[in-house]
Amino acid sequence: EAQYFMGENASNAPGPNDGDGYAARIGYGIGPFGVAVATGNTEFARSLTAGDIKVANIAAFFDFGLFKLSGGYYWDKVESLLPVRGTGYLVGATIPVGVDQVRVSYSSYGTDEIGDPRSRKFAIGYVYSFSKRTVAYATYAHLSNSGGANGALNGSITAPNRSSDGYDIGLRHSF
Repeated sequence: EAQYFMGENASNAPGPNDGDGYAARIGYGIGPFGVAVATGNTEFARSLTAGDIKVANIAAFFDFGLFKLSGGYYWDKVESLLPVRGTGYLVGATIPVGVDQVRVSYSSYGTDEIGDPRSRKFAIGYVYSFSKRTVAYATYAHLSNSGGANGALNGSITAPNRSSDGYDIGLRHSF
């Protein structure tokens, strides 16, 4: 997979390339195993807190039959006048319960900014199958921050070093 995208800026605007970028991903899967790597770059005018954003990640899964284990590692960099690097990882599992599923994950993301801000999230959910095309789902997540991080869930706003809880409840039907 590859993509090129253009920011919607007037050609005479400051930073006319803001939002332009590219991304690429390649993956491989065979039987119960899959792996993918991706990279991308988005251009932004350089300032004290903004600049080009470079990203890369790798992820893999293995289906053991009793459960499916997934994991990923990601890296990003904002090339501002004071560059900021971030890294994170995710480990998750999907556990079949008949035709239903229990899903659980743990993730962490932090940057090299002053204080070493880091956010950690734990989530657990259940997917109930009414039929092959209709499911109900519910998920609970808890995010905790340290080092001045202020990550939040579901669009909320959280003060630095505080936590955030979120719930997702829904119904999905595939046509």
